[in-house]
Amino acid sequence: KPLYGKHYIIYSLIVGTALSVIVWVHHMFVTGIDPLLREFMSVTTELISIPFSVLMICLIATLYGGRITFPTANLFALGAVALFVIGGVTGVFLSSAAIDYHLRGTYYIVAHFHYTLGAVVLGVVGGIYYWFPRMFGRFLDEKLGKIHFWGTVLGLLLFASLFVLTDMPRRVYIYDEVTWGSYNLVATIGAVIAFLAQLVFLYNLVRSLSHGEQAGSNPWGASTLEWSDSDG
Repeated sequence: KPLYGKHYIIYSLIVGTALSVIVWVHHMFVTGIDPLLREFMSVTTELISIPFSVLMICLIATLYGGRITFPTANLFALGAVALFVIGGVTGVFLSSAAIDYHLRGTYYIVAHFHYTLGAVVLGVVGGIYYWFPRMFGRFLDEKLGKIHFWGTVLGLLLFASLFVLTDMPRRVYIYDEVTWGSYNLVATIGAVIAFLAQLVFLYNLVRSLSHGEQAGSNPWGASTLEWSDSDG
């Protein structure tokens, strides 16, 4: 199935990239920057949600009505979209300087950027699973890949417990408030699970270089440029 709204995706990426050059200032709302600059950066932060929302809608619309298969590469791609939506929805509130003043130094931010960066990681790893046959002529093991995927996603999802900690300050060595401990324990368990999943991934990489299933020239039946010299 062709990519839905290809031109909208291209324009959205251009606009989103341009806006991303300046929206980083929303991390500085609590540093005493000029109020007019703060208002301007609030607007740009809200605006950047539009092109990336269009991008996500186009990607989801591409899936609609298609014959979706679930090799490990596609699982990571789908997971990246899902986590990016969570990261985006939980981050758009921070464009408001008033809300950002309260949340910036709390563990809500820790949860938020674990989902945004987690989406990036899933996308990159999905690309490795997809292009590994192109680079080395062998598949990464699918069974190990699915263990890697579900372990990583489960670990990241457990970080959602930190969204509750809107009153827990960051960068403090030790805390007197004991009720925060259980939420952090859940996130720590998630971190351990995600870490163990990466060990599975590393083992899969090393093993598949010499023992992976032969992939052929175009195992995915892809039509993009990097596969154009294939006979599949």
